[in-house]
Amino acid sequence: MVANKPIINLFWDRGATREHGIPVDLADSAPPDKTQIFVLSPEVALAAEKLVRSESFKFPDLKDHHMPYEHTAIEYEITPEIRAFRSLAPSGSQQISHVGVHIWEIPKESRFVCTPYWRFVSGAMQHSLFSYTLGVNEYDIHRILLNTKGTADGAIETGVIMSLAGLRGFEAAKIPVNRIYEHLNAAFGGAPDGSSVMTHIHESAVEIPVLAFACAMLINCKTGVEKKHVAERKFRNSAYGARLRKKMSSAAFTVVHLSALEKVSDDGTITSNVGMAAHYVRGHFKQRKSGVYWWSPFVRGSGEPRKRAAYAVKE
Repeated sequence: MVANKPIINLFWDRGATREHGIPVDLADSAPPDKTQIFVLSPEVALAAEKLVRSESFKFPDLKDHHMPYEHTAIEYEITPEIRAFRSLAPSGSQQISHVGVHIWEIPKESRFVCTPYWRFVSGAMQHSLFSYTLGVNEYDIHRILLNTKGTADGAIETGVIMSLAGLRGFEAAKIPVNRIYEHLNAAFGGAPDGSSVMTHIHESAVEIPVLAFACAMLINCKTGVEKKHVAERKFRNSAYGARLRKKMSSAAFTVVHLSALEKVSDDGTITSNVGMAAHYVRGHFKQRKSGVYWWSPFVRGSGEPRKRAAYAVKE
């Protein structure tokens, strides 16, 4: 039986692969022995999408923003509901099915280094050759603005650096530093004006606001969400080959879900509850100065709807 495992675990299983003309391994940027993984359920992921794009959402002060661990990976599936909310039309084999980010928090500097990764519907997987720094960094090679509302108002400035996986890949390929930009521009499309690299940089950063901020806020919530820890699974039966043992093994991870709407099995499989209470459907989170609050205003299903309640989340 193939283990149910997070997308980042599939990258670790795959190991080094040749991408964009150089050998890269996401494990160089996201160390398997240090990274704690969080998988958001469909309902929590949709709530995060709505939160980060709501009129009330504001990027938090980085001094007050923290990840659960020094190395944290957050990921979720782009469900049909999320796709409809984003107004994304189907785009063939290159349609993205899952998004994720590895976040390395450096508390003493109030800085976060984010390396995005994603999986396509086709099953192919990629990760950015760049990392994005939230907080001051002297090694930034470029800076971009991240926003969730399509304007510069309330945007947060983000630094761009070569990821550790990218740096080691170029070193292994023996491509000199002064040729890296030229190599990348050709690998990403070869635009005469060199804009292919910038297109990749901006496209790779699109998911950071929801993953590094909204999702992290919901993971840190004390109420409104539940966490199901899925234990590490190691398959050691020597009768099977190393490849099969790897498929049947999985790193530990945590599923973040809404217990009123979803249930999680011991292996991390998420399913919707049947006959859910009428007042719990499609709840959402709101950001306020005093914290994040969970609201459940919609009615569906059977039974007498109960009075709507808001649950305060301690920061």
